[in-house]
Amino acid sequence: DVAAERLRQQNLAIHVATYPMRVTADNVMDLIADYDIIVEGTDNFETKGLLNDACVLSGKPLVYGAIYQYEGQVSIWNVRQPDGSYSANYRDVFPEVEEAQVPNCREGGVIPTLAGIIGSMQANEVLKHSSQPAATLSGKLWMINVIDGTCRTIRLKKSTGTIIST
Repeated sequence: DVAAERLRQQNLAIHVATYPMRVTADNVMDLIADYDIIVEGTDNFETKGLLNDACVLSGKPLVYGAIYQYEGQVSIWNVRQPDGSYSANYRDVFPEVEEAQVPNCREGGVIPTLAGIIGSMQANEVLKHSSQPAATLSGKLWMINVIDGTCRTIRLKKSTGTIIST
């Protein structure tokens, strides 16, 4: 709420909506219904999966970001392709991640600047999706290591349309 108010003060022409609730299987479809593109900035695998599944079901793109210690990832999932198919989605790339034993950021730590880098890359994907869709990270996973400064991008297979029933 504080961040939303600060943004409103900086730009009176924008509308900022806040949702002070946990994303659940019961509310996720309603939460994304009014938006054309969803940006995911969650800190747990369950919510990442719920948002992915809702975007697959509704045919909406999902801008993904993940951080851990000194590594980050960005992609844009579930983008409709010219042939009518969709780019890979979160579950295509990470089908069993919810069972993984990965410590959260509080336990494992994260370099604070990494969050800003990943958030900026996610914002950039939204802008590219609106203006230059062929240049997005659709069908790709961008990875950065801020300790050694390396970045790499890997190509992904098209979507299987996989969702998990919750």
